[in-house]
Amino acid sequence: MIRHVVKFPHAALKTVAKPVEKVTPQILELLDDMLETMYADKGCGLAANQINLLSRMIVMDCSEKHDSPVKLINPEIVWHSEEQIIVKEGCLSFPGACVEVQRHKSVRVKYLDTTGKTQEKTFEAVWAICAQHEIDHINGITFLDYLSKQEQRQILERMKNKV
Repeated sequence: MIRHVVKFPHAALKTVAKPVEKVTPQILELLDDMLETMYADKGCGLAANQINLLSRMIVMDCSEKHDSPVKLINPEIVWHSEEQIIVKEGCLSFPGACVEVQRHKSVRVKYLDTTGKTQEKTFEAVWAICAQHEIDHINGITFLDYLSKQEQRQILERMKNKV
């Protein structure tokens, strides 16, 4: 089921999500809904906060054909490369906004998989950028938090003018 993606300044986007206690059929259904929503909105990542669900879950698919979905429950970055890159990021909760953010080129993420087992996976390049962006969301952080107050005002003004 396609869910409604909340837009900034919705309170869920600035709220730290709570850990998922147990992987249940309902959690698996929500992850499927999140993927369907992300694909429908032509995104490459989505955090539960973005559908107003305050649980620590993210989905991603940065593949060219959108045929490599990843579902991460309670993800946390446990290692990151020293090398950083500056990338332009978009966000489904900030329609029309594109922001340059400095991110780590590689990250290792610890998470629960859909069977409830603890896993670790290293993400590189665009996948690493997406993982950092989505994990920020479940920590109540948006890409605007990386900008100066003046840059934030400019982005929000541009978003208003597109509505």
